[in-house]
Amino acid sequence: MSQDDSPHSLLQAVRPVHKNNLTPTISAAIAYVVIHNDPSSGKNIILWDDVQQAFKDALHVRHGAIIIPFLKGADFKNLDPPRFAAISGATLDVVVDGQFTSTDPPLRQSSFEEILNQASQYPKYDPLDSMRSANSPRDARSSSGNNYSYEIPNDRTMPNSAFWDQGHAPIQHARAPSRPAQTPPSRPPTSRPIPPRPPALRTSSTPKPRARMDVKEA
Repeated sequence: MSQDDSPHSLLQAVRPVHKNNLTPTISAAIAYVVIHNDPSSGKNIILWDDVQQAFKDALHVRHGAIIIPFLKGADFKNLDPPRFAAISGATLDVVVDGQFTSTDPPLRQSSFEEILNQASQYPKYDPLDSMRSANSPRDARSSSGNNYSYEIPNDRTMPNSAFWDQGHAPIQHARAPSRPAQTPPSRPPTSRPIPPRPPALRTSSTPKPRARMDVKEA
């Protein structure tokens, strides 16, 4: 509904907001109240009675985070009847104290039987299946002894007899020639002359002859 669809010249869009949910996640339905012209001040106003006619539990009116006050006279008392200034082109929030009812349809809760029927459409998961699938290749290899001789890490197998029958010769790994062991020399190096051996000491058991002394006769 727009302002041109109403017989009145101006309309103000309003919507209810609960006092405990000032920032609602679900927008309520928007209603329209008539904007009057105040002959004394010449301003566009909205009568508080018109707001309470739409929302009986209305507390006050907000524009964003600003609470719109009632218009007051020279004595700072609310004018009679209570009124507040209209804001053209804006949607004002009417804070209400009653129970807030959502305009969205209620969420449908699935029954336990429906959940079971939906779960039956998917394959069952068994945590032991992963263990069985990991052991099955090993069991298959152990049952057939012609494929390989023994297990090797990294999922590698030794070539079997059928591989050699196809004409594949075994790979010969060349080895580096071994270095002959060096035998120590039989003689020490002749860089230094051999010192002569000292003469052997001669030992004799016969006593040496004493010197003969001639004695003169008197």
